[in-house]
Amino acid sequence: MTPCIQCGMQPQNCKCLNGFQVSSRPPAIHALKTWPEFYAAVVGGRKTFEMRKADRDFQEGDILELAEWGPFAREYSGNKIRKIITYVMRGPCFGLAEGWVVLGLATPNDEAQRLAGGNL
Repeated sequence: MTPCIQCGMQPQNCKCLNGFQVSSRPPAIHALKTWPEFYAAVVGGRKTFEMRKADRDFQEGDILELAEWGPFAREYSGNKIRKIITYVMRGPCFGLAEGWVVLGLATPNDEAQRLAGGNL
């Protein structure tokens, strides 16, 4: 695994950002509910991050599958979108509480383009 960009420590010893931590396991798919206004912002490209409880093993390269959920109707709309997790910032740091993460997101095509150095 890559050391943290903040402190240079290996991820298991790092107490700050765990920057650029890359997992050796195959990418996981994390299926999560999201409210309509947040779903629309992700689909529209205005929201390129997700803040969540760190109750899963979120890793860079994993897939986040967001399903639109109506909190008042208490049902799914049927709309889903998949994003690639490009960055994981773990609390506690910069006001983010311990036990929470901020996930950087990209569309699969954007991430493939970035990894190829813009040569796709």
